[in-house]
Amino acid sequence: MSAQLAADLPAGVYWQWRKWCTRRDFFVRVTLRSSLSPSDAPYKSDVGKSLPEPNFQIEGPALQMLTTVDDVVVPPVAVRRYAAAFPEGRVTYRMLYPGEFGLRSLRHIEVFSARNAAAWPAILESAPSTHQDSA
Repeated sequence: MSAQLAADLPAGVYWQWRKWCTRRDFFVRVTLRSSLSPSDAPYKSDVGKSLPEPNFQIEGPALQMLTTVDDVVVPPVAVRRYAAAFPEGRVTYRMLYPGEFGLRSLRHIEVFSARNAAAWPAILESAPSTHQDSA
């Protein structure tokens, strides 16, 4: 019996997100889109259809991206591709290894299960601070 962490996503949503997150050429195609014609056979993206046109150059906060070495849902290579779509210096990247925490696996959603609580401080230290000092 596995512990359920949240409500299940509808299957169509899950598979659409997975396609976006793991497609090898997704972010490359997005950045090159202006040079490709809609009839370009290899270009079969949802950008401009069910996804808005991204602007990775827009100014914004620094981003911290975490992944686990054993994530098979959104593999580390996919997270690296996503990070590379942003301007240099905007993203810091960290890979979490189960052995760092004395664990056998972390995986995707399972990293948030109670059995992997040893990894939580590393995840939280990467989270943006929401505390604002009152002066």
